[in-house]
Amino acid sequence: MDVKEAGPFPVKKEKFRMTVNGQEREVSAVATARLIDLLRTEFQLTGTKVSCGIGRCGACSILIDEKLANACMTMAYQVDGHSITTIEGIQKEELDICQTA
Repeated sequence: MDVKEAGPFPVKKEKFRMTVNGQEREVSAVATARLIDLLRTEFQLTGTKVSCGIGRCGACSILIDEKLANACMTMAYQVDGHSITTIEGIQKEELDICQTA
């Protein structure tokens, strides 16, 4: 495991596996890393937006195992082994009405 310094405390990175928009993905991250940050920086899926950061506005809405969730309030350890669908993964052939908007 990779160890990163966080002030006086060492923080261990772990490997997390998840299915994102139908593709198996693996990421090395701190267990409490926000899913929104992983989606945007590690997977370059920028359709999921950061706005309020406290789960009120819905700009970071995603599906985890087909259930609506806020990516800004979800930690990496919570999605290990789960399926995530972002706005980019809603429709494959034609743009969904939400994607068009």
